[in-house]
Amino acid sequence: MLEILALISAVLLNASPLSDARRMLRAKGPCSFVPLPWAMLFMNAFLWTMYGILIRQLIPMIVCNLVGVGSSSYAMVTFLKFGVGERKRRAKKTFLCALIASFCIAYACFDAILIATFTDADVDMFIIQNLGRVGAGISCAMFAAPLAELRNVIRSKSTQSLSVPWAAACFLCGFLWTVHGVNMGDPYVALPNMLGAVLAAFQFVLFLRFGVDRTQSYGCLPVAESMDLSGQKMAFGL
Repeated sequence: MLEILALISAVLLNASPLSDARRMLRAKGPCSFVPLPWAMLFMNAFLWTMYGILIRQLIPMIVCNLVGVGSSSYAMVTFLKFGVGERKRRAKKTFLCALIASFCIAYACFDAILIATFTDADVDMFIIQNLGRVGAGISCAMFAAPLAELRNVIRSKSTQSLSVPWAAACFLCGFLWTVHGVNMGDPYVALPNMLGAVLAAFQFVLFLRFGVDRTQSYGCLPVAESMDLSGQKMAFGL
């Protein structure tokens, strides 16, 4: 039952970029979305898919992370399709860096992946442990990403830049995968998800302190307005 709940929570979290992509398609524009979280989600899901292969855990490890690889890739491609100007150029660099980093790690683990996939031989624990360390670091960065706006939230006393659904999904996913990691005896699964649950809980503290901003909008901007916004941000050095 725990594996099923962990699978469902992780699938919901990893599938979240599909909603962003749908909004961009409806608006036929790149919207006000920031593509960095999708790149981080892609790397996170890609690495944990490999980790699942090495420890031979199809469900929930491999399945839910494959959803993240697919949804983040789709959101990135959609953003590039409608992106313009400097935002598009920066997005290309971000996505390219994520792809290069992910495939370099995959190349380093290629022999171990073949062994885990096509043989019954034991995989070198050194490779598994180091991949787990890298994945744990990326998971922590992904969970902490919303708190990059912490200073602005406290200064403005507004939670407009924070998302209640994302915080709820992170807390649920982090909690369930912490328990699942403890049951597996795998600190590389348990510890980063524990941190994710704590960081998500802290976001709810901010919601309780400053309230949920009912005016927060995740809607999209037309292409022309996106170009103007990008130009204004560049003018102010953002």
